[in-house]
Amino acid sequence: MTLSTAPVVVAASLFFASPPPPTPVPTPPTADDSPAPSSDAESTTISEGDVRHPDLARRAPQPAWVYEGGRSEPVPYDASLDKKIRRSGKVMITGGAITLVGLVGAVGGFTLFAFEETRAYAPFVAYPSLGLTTGGLVVTLVGRARLKKFRAQRRGEPLTAGLSPSRHGFGLTIGGRF
Repeated sequence: MTLSTAPVVVAASLFFASPPPPTPVPTPPTADDSPAPSSDAESTTISEGDVRHPDLARRAPQPAWVYEGGRSEPVPYDASLDKKIRRSGKVMITGGAITLVGLVGAVGGFTLFAFEETRAYAPFVAYPSLGLTTGGLVVTLVGRARLKKFRAQRRGEPLTAGLSPSRHGFGLTIGGRF
């Protein structure tokens, strides 16, 4: 199969494909099937607008809520911190994508050195691609450091430690919240 006939084959296979079987519709429970609610299920108040099936929600066990943030008292909710966490995650993913694009360009540029007729153009492709790779890597590392910092801040950790760039390479940074 050649590259020009591949779209025709794919289109034909999609055209003649059978549709998926229909999903069965669940039957609602009858009054005979449902057990009588217990005394603790009757005490829970569930409004009709909160859940789709309030009768099932009343029968579900209600465990006691335990805070899992690492401290005995909960950290107050901060919407701006969630926004910072999401943004630093996006920055980290974007930096990774830039790094991958730079790597692909660098590999393509350095393969141009192998051929005599394209050797003159190879530095114009390879070296900027290495710069793009380096820039993407820096953006990824900065996004990761910010993400770790904001997550630790949300957990309410009183003491954070990590590596950070310094004037003479990398250094250990220790931060505290008191």
